[in-house]
This record gives sequence, structure tokens and C-alpha cells, in this order.
Amino acid sequence: VDDSAVNVRVLSAMLSKTNVEVTVAHSGRDAVELFQSAASSKSTASSKQSSAPTPAFDIIFMDCEMPEMSGLEASQAIRSIEAQLAIPKSMIVALTGHTSFEVRRSCQAHGMDHFMTKPVMRD
Repeated sequence: VDDSAVNVRVLSAMLSKTNVEVTVAHSGRDAVELFQSAASSKSTASSKQSSAPTPAFDIIFMDCEMPEMSGLEASQAIRSIEAQLAIPKSMIVALTGHTSFEVRRSCQAHGMDHFMTKPVMRD
């Protein structure tokens, strides 16, 4: 999830080399809507099959600073949806250019699990 088309292209290209399915959102609001749709579908499917619920997404890379709805706000909304539907948490990784302890703490307080600084580099 990133409002920068360049950042989305770079991260998508890096992830596509690992044989994962990539879903892209360009804003926090788009991310929450995509998450709600995926979570509702998975929740309904697992209840029909009596199987254990799975996370809506395995991992979400979330830009922290976006217009309209920040990554912090989107992460809180996603955590709320997970709680309402009683589904396992997706891992949310904060992506930001900031490296301060306060920003890391804020990310954790908003429900993010991990923290990566931009630009993201592949080893």
C-alpha cells in the first residue's frame, strides 16, 4: 500500500521475483476496502467449510504517510476488522522514510508488526 506509483512498482517487482501474489492499493482507504472484501470472503468460506480461519492477507506492506487516510489509520481499521470477524491477524509491515524511535513506537501503537525504512533494498 503506497500512494507513490514508483514505490508500488519497485516493491511489486521485488515481490514478484519471490512467486507471491501481489495485491496493490494506492491509499489507506483503498487498503481498508480491499482488506474488508478479502476478510469477509475468507471468513464466509471458512465458516461454510468448518475450517480454521486464515488471515485475509499473509503480509501487508503499508506506507505510513498517505493523504486521505494514513497507513497508521488504515492499520487500526484493519485490526478492527480482524477483531470483528474473529480472523487471524495479517502481518503489517510499516514502510517509512523516518527512522526515529517515536515513529517506530507510533507504528506499533497503531497495530503494525514490523518496521522497514525506505528505500527498500533487496539483499
